[in-house]
Amino acid sequence: MTPRLFTYSRPDQSEERSLPHHEPSQRGKYSLARALREARNHTNGVITGLEREVSDEIARRTGRNVRGFLVPWDVEVRALSTTTGAGGIPTILSGAMIDVLRAKMICGMLGAQVLPDLTGGKFAIPKKTATVSLGWLPEGGDAPTDEPVVDSQVLFTPHTTGAYVDVTRKAIDSIPNIDEVIIGDLLSAIAVEVDRGALNGLGNNNQPLGLAQNPGVAEVSFGANGGAPTLALLAAMEQTVGNANADIGKLAFATTPNGRLKLRTTEKVATSGKMLWTDSNTVLGYPAVASNQLPSNLTHGLGTGLSPIIFGNWSDLVIGLWGPVDILVNPYRFSTTGFTRYRGLQDVDVMLRHNESFAMAPDMVTT
Repeated sequence: MTPRLFTYSRPDQSEERSLPHHEPSQRGKYSLARALREARNHTNGVITGLEREVSDEIARRTGRNVRGFLVPWDVEVRALSTTTGAGGIPTILSGAMIDVLRAKMICGMLGAQVLPDLTGGKFAIPKKTATVSLGWLPEGGDAPTDEPVVDSQVLFTPHTTGAYVDVTRKAIDSIPNIDEVIIGDLLSAIAVEVDRGALNGLGNNNQPLGLAQNPGVAEVSFGANGGAPTLALLAAMEQTVGNANADIGKLAFATTPNGRLKLRTTEKVATSGKMLWTDSNTVLGYPAVASNQLPSNLTHGLGTGLSPIIFGNWSDLVIGLWGPVDILVNPYRFSTTGFTRYRGLQDVDVMLRHNESFAMAPDMVTT
């Protein structure tokens, strides 16, 4: 299954076609495998030809200082699509490599918006803080003249996330399409980390500020020491978002697998036989998902091992990407041991269009 984050992050197709490898004479000639092999075999990981032209053009458009080479979005999506499962291994390997299980990404699944190809050091989206004035008019009367107030902005600042993997010479020589396998693995790892940062980034230590850590998001407490979920508490979360006029768009619940178990085994009303989390994966009629991207070890008062549950309009969660992943291949770092290091870097930030679009209970008891 293709990680949803990257399928959401493709730019306008007219922009894609304007890259060198979309020219009629170059269609089908771009080769990620060729670029990776060349980077592995060339001093300082330098590549040439069409792949270099594409990377240079993307760097020019995005204003990025590239350390290796940039892979265009359509090629990244293709690389991810050739994998299976969480990180995925092409079926050609037929069990020759076994991948790790990664936490399930949920932001793209729930409708988060992705802005690809941001340029410069920072990027701002203007924000309205007041609406137009409305009123009922007598015949011949003038309409209110106030205009919506646009005096704020949502500011994106790049944070760099990266992943690397070291591969032995024997693996390079013996496993078919090893370069594509490794890059698919790197892209999957980066996608998972971007999703985690969007959900739970700390806002310090070079991390973006994630949804669950955002102090501007309304909190609905389940109790002084945490508490078990009830129909009334979940409805209070819905009410909080509704009272802010934000109960529109891609509304859904998200929690941890522990939280899902608790909701799936808790009745809406005693002896009703109807559970808070339905067999169709809904809560209060809204889609509901669970992932270990959210923590299950929170504390509140004397309560420990608590899980968060979030409700809101997920299309107001915005992930900004400064172009595609920067790929570096370094066969010389471990030249004495025969390892080649593959590294991927992605500049990203996360913002909420409106903090009021979400409500969170950080203290759900799941035992």
